[in-house]
Amino acid sequence: MKKILVCAAIALLATASFGQANLATRVFSYDASQATNGLSTFEVNNTTVYDAGTSGASTANSVSSATAAGASFAANTTVDILTYVYLNGNFGGTFTINGAGSNTDVERDNYIEIRANRPLTFTASAFTTLQNGGSSASTVGSVLYGMSIYTDYPYSTQVGTTQTGTDAAFNTSTLSFAMSDLPLDGKMTFVLARTLSLTQLAEGATTYTASGTIALTVG
Repeated sequence: MKKILVCAAIALLATASFGQANLATRVFSYDASQATNGLSTFEVNNTTVYDAGTSGASTANSVSSATAAGASFAANTTVDILTYVYLNGNFGGTFTINGAGSNTDVERDNYIEIRANRPLTFTASAFTTLQNGGSSASTVGSVLYGMSIYTDYPYSTQVGTTQTGTDAAFNTSTLSFAMSDLPLDGKMTFVLARTLSLTQLAEGATTYTASGTIALTVG
């Protein structure tokens, strides 16, 4: 019995904060404080305007056209959207093989859940041929990789086309989605596919490995 271990690490090219609960939807907070939005003052005594202005960290919500008959108060709204990216899934895979001779397996898929409010790009790099003890074992077989992106989780409609490559030929493959691709719930599915082919030279009682990296870039 032989084991084929295929590893695909994910490199996050962004700052991550661990320990925070994942957010299933938008979470709102509101700040109406004077410290954030400024303090507007308007004072009239009889026919005299004694005070009309804005102070504090922000002067955007200003007082204008101040007279004894009235004034105008700016009521601006500021919406700050914080970056949110959540991935949950497994990029690795282990095959256990019985029997002899050459054969090709069916496609095996890993489904990774994504929630994001930024466009994301995935790039394959450092993928290798099958290895045995640190040396190339390309004569015993190969792994055909593929990566795809779908809307929703579980997956629904594919975005773009599937990027494929065998062993090191998978390197530099890239796939991305834009903000316009996001469904209403902001969820996407990243699919990493493997199809293992073995020749008759794949030796029993041996573990072969292949490695690679899927790099995530937050747009």
